[in-house]
Amino acid sequence: AGHVPLASVGTTTRNVTDERTGTLVPISMGTFRPFTPNFDRTHLFLGNADYNAGKHHLSGRYSYSHQNLIVPGTLAVPEFNSSGGVNTHRMVFSDVFVVSPRVVNEFRAGYNRDQEDKPVNAPGPLATTDVFGNYNINDLTLFIGPVVNPQSRKFHIYQFANTTSVSSGAHTVKFGVDVRNIIGSSDFLPRARGE
Repeated sequence: AGHVPLASVGTTTRNVTDERTGTLVPISMGTFRPFTPNFDRTHLFLGNADYNAGKHHLSGRYSYSHQNLIVPGTLAVPEFNSSGGVNTHRMVFSDVFVVSPRVVNEFRAGYNRDQEDKPVNAPGPLATTDVFGNYNINDLTLFIGPVVNPQSRKFHIYQFANTTSVSSGAHTVKFGVDVRNIIGSSDFLPRARGE
């Protein structure tokens, strides 16, 4: 009762089993409209640099994205909201080297960091130090609690690539190598707070 808003008026009655006695108890029911703030703010930054140095064309790119958001709980009332965020950093450097009119070499190095957090920071039950779990009241088709699946993930991607193009008459041959090291971790424990 302390976590679910009351309906303004009862529109129907449903019989619910009292598990202590086994008898049916009539419950007056109505529709309530849950309300919770919605918040999503994203900051973006992009930087580019290009430089021609004779036979070399050097370029660098950096982009940054930071997103803060509210993740509503299974019942959309403010007390079950959790904060969430996504941070992304992307950097790339390239050098296009014109070795000769027939041979062009391109080297690229890149780094990508992506971190997403969707924690549960909802309050504990009243007068306890425990966490507030998720409650499913099947007779009322009511789901109460914070987000069911808190999760986080973090990825680091390192990339090194080199390609060489050789032209001869009407033919062009391109060959190279692309090496990526992907380091990822994630935390996903469904119903970590109990149900």
